[in-house]
Amino acid sequence: MISRRRKKIPRIINTFFDFYCLYELWYKTVGGQFYKNAVPQILPWRKEEIIDKAFTDLVNSLKRLVIENLQRTVTLEAKHYNSYGPCNTHTYAIFRQHPHDLGLISKMFYEKNWSSEYGGKKWGIATDALIGLIQSRSIKDDVYWIDRIFDLQHNNGFILNKTIFKALEDCKGYLNNDCPLDYRAGCVDIKEEMVPYTSFGVYKIMMANANYL
Repeated sequence: MISRRRKKIPRIINTFFDFYCLYELWYKTVGGQFYKNAVPQILPWRKEEIIDKAFTDLVNSLKRLVIENLQRTVTLEAKHYNSYGPCNTHTYAIFRQHPHDLGLISKMFYEKNWSSEYGGKKWGIATDALIGLIQSRSIKDDVYWIDRIFDLQHNNGFILNKTIFKALEDCKGYLNNDCPLDYRAGCVDIKEEMVPYTSFGVYKIMMANANYL
């Protein structure tokens, strides 16, 4: 049973819970058609339209927000290359000319001799995930990369805690690399533990369709 009391929390945390709760509902209804072994439930066309639009709009908005923030963050981190990284003058000169070249930034992070507190492989993985999200052309792939980025860590915490998503540090109990996306909400009691933290609009959708969860 879904708790009838919503929790008042920062909007950015609402967005996190909106994403996973709506995904669970969307996956079990509309979106299941995009996944193997999924058997989506049949809904009245109006309900299907509402759920699909709500989730698609959220994913598109979240995608833009994650790209904008993570691209800025990896670029700033790459600027430590000469101070705390491999100090290859030639590579850094190219980076200065092309500071938004994510392929170059990724290669810089994978180079050896980074300080333990800056750059390194974890930042390279994060940059690769960002490239994947930018190049994604389907909602299924968008969902995969957003979920992946939520999980990624840098040298001292979750990668997104260096962005406007830093409030998500309070949600780290729900960030679990070992919990596949299709079953992430199943790792907790979604109705009791996650839905109360959604935004008002998503909360209404979840309440109206609780029987499909």
